[in-house]
Amino acid sequence: MNTIPQPIPDLDDPEVAETTAEGVRLVASRCVNCAALDFPARTVCRVCLGADFRRELLPGDGTLYAFTTIHTAAEPYTVGYVDLPSGPRVFGHIRSTGTVRPDAAVTLVGTGIPLTFAVREESHG
Repeated sequence: MNTIPQPIPDLDDPEVAETTAEGVRLVASRCVNCAALDFPARTVCRVCLGADFRRELLPGDGTLYAFTTIHTAAEPYTVGYVDLPSGPRVFGHIRSTGTVRPDAAVTLVGTGIPLTFAVREESHG
């Protein structure tokens, strides 16, 4: 089987992120053959090379795994990795009105590039 590398889809694409009654949700793919879950959605399974997928919405809440603050811009900004409860780890901007710390609870608040997560108020310490 020949596979041609595909670019990561634009995160503004409605097939990658959408707003639902529960908030902003990411669209992933789950392989029907081996149940591997991937975000962004794939056309070929990274585990079994199958091509049969189910569309799955990922929860917008997660846990901050690691972060760093960039001080080279006019205004510092924070980026980090967020673990979603369904398994994937995603990268995005981290917004906070207080101190940011690992293991903080975050919520997806934007679908632009990069993704934007806000630290939930109960996570400030």
